[in-house]
Amino acid sequence: MNLLDIYSLYIAHWLNGGEFLRRGKMSGNSIKTDYNAIMTKQSIKRVFRISVIVTDNFDLSFLDLIRYRMFEECPNVETMFNITNYPVKIEISSDKYAQALARAARKYEDYKSAFESQDSTAKLTGKVYRMPGGGAIRLSKETLDNLRMIYNSYEYVFQYVADGGSMMLTNMFIEASANSIKDLNNYRMKLFNLASQLKINCAEVRGVNRAFLTAFGPAAPPQKTLNKKFLPQLLFSDENLAAFSTYTSRGLVCDAGILLGMDFRSKLPFMANLFETSSAQVTIIGGKTGSGKTYAAFQLALSLAGIGVHISAIDIKGREWIKVGKYIKHKVITFDEKHPNFVNILRIDDMQATIENSKEVYNTAVNGVVMLLSLMVGLPEDDERVPDLNMFLRSAVQKLYSNRNVNPDNPKSFANSANLKYQDLMPLLSDLTLCQSYTTAQKEVADLARSRCSNYIGESGIFADSFQNEITLGDIMHTPLVIYEFNKNNTVMSDILDVLRIFMVQFLDTKKKASLKQKGSFLACFYEELQRCPQFGNLIEYICADVTGSRSNNVLVYLLLNSLAVLQQGRAQDIKSNITSFILGKMEPDDITSIGAEFNQKWLASQLRIFHEKNVEYNNCFAAHIDTGAHVYETVYKVVLPDDISESFRTRDIRGDMVV
Repeated sequence: MNLLDIYSLYIAHWLNGGEFLRRGKMSGNSIKTDYNAIMTKQSIKRVFRISVIVTDNFDLSFLDLIRYRMFEECPNVETMFNITNYPVKIEISSDKYAQALARAARKYEDYKSAFESQDSTAKLTGKVYRMPGGGAIRLSKETLDNLRMIYNSYEYVFQYVADGGSMMLTNMFIEASANSIKDLNNYRMKLFNLASQLKINCAEVRGVNRAFLTAFGPAAPPQKTLNKKFLPQLLFSDENLAAFSTYTSRGLVCDAGILLGMDFRSKLPFMANLFETSSAQVTIIGGKTGSGKTYAAFQLALSLAGIGVHISAIDIKGREWIKVGKYIKHKVITFDEKHPNFVNILRIDDMQATIENSKEVYNTAVNGVVMLLSLMVGLPEDDERVPDLNMFLRSAVQKLYSNRNVNPDNPKSFANSANLKYQDLMPLLSDLTLCQSYTTAQKEVADLARSRCSNYIGESGIFADSFQNEITLGDIMHTPLVIYEFNKNNTVMSDILDVLRIFMVQFLDTKKKASLKQKGSFLACFYEELQRCPQFGNLIEYICADVTGSRSNNVLVYLLLNSLAVLQQGRAQDIKSNITSFILGKMEPDDITSIGAEFNQKWLASQLRIFHEKNVEYNNCFAAHIDTGAHVYETVYKVVLPDDISESFRTRDIRGDMVV
């Protein structure tokens, strides 16, 4: 090779960041070590060693934090941790250790005494004191903290070993892999900035990469002695090692839980225990069309069903949730013009009520019928006549129960509700219009209620034929997955009849939830595209009431929404205080702003901005904030399923590898 060839090689190597050397001169399975890098034909790796960790970080899973933060800053670089431990015996009873402990204590106490003697300004800014011999000493809070941590370390080791614990000399490495030198240079700068914030001493491994591969590489044999090229080692207890373990990533370790997907940063399974709370949970699964929210809901439903949770799904479009039915025993109940199904909320004979809960069962039914009838009347949320309307409707329902000898204090009397029909309410509504104690305005409200309700439950009402086939609790009680289809395509808004049917389904879910609670079982309700309903606020209001109180601690509610804007309007705002968790995919900028400002989820908003900026990289990814009442899980995860299941779950709007 002549001089020109040599210079050409070096210039090419410099211009393309090593690409020429790495890909042009290496075989597919070779590994080459450079001064500050380890190279293969596919990637370049740089290694960083952690040599100091302040004791204040011992309660912080900082390895997970580093992986998480570095992925945010450098998504094209993969972060891995390499931890090697050597058992070491600490002679805490020796004179040498006792002297070291006493010396650390004395230094800390003396420095603390001098520091505390200063005024507040000197404590804050630090002050230099001249010594009699000509020297100087500067008292600062930083030095005081360092001396405190040194003293605490000696104390901790003494107590831990005295209690039977073991200690390790530990090498801790961060391995960063990427396709270009440029990405790794940026990674190094970001990592050093983060290490400075965490008060971690982190240095790049240079000049000893061959020794690193020999001692710590994937095929390296266990080391029986310390490698002196990598000093000083960290001194860890086995308790510290457990806390810093890379296997304690968010959601992976829990005594019970379900699989949601793959943690996008650590590439480990992301699990969450949803059953450790004493109250109901309401989760928003949000994302614009094409974000994969339905796909995520399918995966969640599969995981829940796998541990015995019953699933209820409202499928406004129709023929979507049936895809989940391929893997779970299911029943499809259709509500449309060809299928005039309905739920008789008046019936409480199937609720297995007891003396202890009979009033609750009775009041739940009364409230349910009142809500159904008020939806038929359709007054605006802010109409001043709403209180009078609800009073009249409640009076009619309670009168009907009384006439049929249904006593809230006697659960055996609930059997008398078996033959009740909505039509039985019409004479009672008519009687209200004749009551002399009402004002003229109140009589007008009562007449309005009678007139509009007659369209649906009157014998000759124009929608009377829509209430033909009764769906009972017995029809769904023992089916793990019940799908309620409404067959509305994307361009058609639901009408008031659909709203009535959806509310009936919600009430049927309430009854099933109560029955499952007696058996110690859970119900998960997936409500998709309820925002297409004209009475969306009323439906949300019922959900709020239904998830409040200890009686609802066996229900998980999932609202699938294209936008959060619908939760800013009317009665829908009431659910904000009930929302416990968010699973959010790609969203519009206004929704991203809303999740931070209106819902006070700053972290979620920051992740969603990354989704928005790096669209392709985050297909089928979700930022999750899951609050179970006992723990909070926050991470970005990707929905991952076997290929055959994934293909069958694809919804009808497919664009590339993006699913709706």
